[in-house]
Parts: sequence; C-alpha cells; structure tokens
Amino acid sequence: SVSYLIRATIRYIEKYYKEPITLNQLAEQTGLSVSRFSTLFKKETGYSAYQYILNCRLQASRLLLTGTTQPIHEIAEHVGFSDSSTYIFSFKNKYQCTPLQYRNKNSPLFDTSHS
Repeated sequence: SVSYLIRATIRYIEKYYKEPITLNQLAEQTGLSVSRFSTLFKKETGYSAYQYILNCRLQASRLLLTGTTQPIHEIAEHVGFSDSSTYIFSFKNKYQCTPLQYRNKNSPLFDTSHS
C-alpha cells in the first residue's frame, strides 16, 4: 500500500538523514515516479520530502546543541548539512533564533545566567 511505502521512506530518512538524500533516490526506492512520490509523501505527512529531511536534521542538531560542546560547524556537518551557513539559515528560519542563541538559552553546559 501507499501508506506502507511512505512509512518505509520515513524510517529510511530517520535512519540516514545525515547522508545526502535526493528525491530521485527516495522515489526510486518506492518504485514510484518522482512526481507521484512527492505528491503522496506530502499527502501522507503534510511535508515535502525535503522539509521532512530538513526537520529531522534540525531536530537532531537541537539535541547536539544542548547535549554537547561540539562547535556549530561540526554539528551542521554531523547532521547532514553541506555547510554551516545553510544550517544556521535553516535553523533560524524554523526556530526564530540562531543555533548559538538556542544553545545559550537551553543548554546546561552553557549556562550564562551566573556570569
């Protein structure tokens, strides 16, 4: 069924979001055309495949921002962004703050309130 194919795609994305993933690759795995796959994915999830991958990457980065002292550029690379400026732009677009602002506000490792 279509739902099964989309669920399998979601599992794949959640496992491999750190890797480069293309729409063609995802469609090919389901045996659907790119346009049919895109339409069904959006219908089932409410997101485009690209948005879903981006959300997975950003969500994973939030955990790294608050749970590690890794530099921002390493986190960006670790979660699958090709460069840190794209990562920072995407993060700010979704969460209305930069990754550094998010870390400073939410991480016990970077508690700046006692300075």
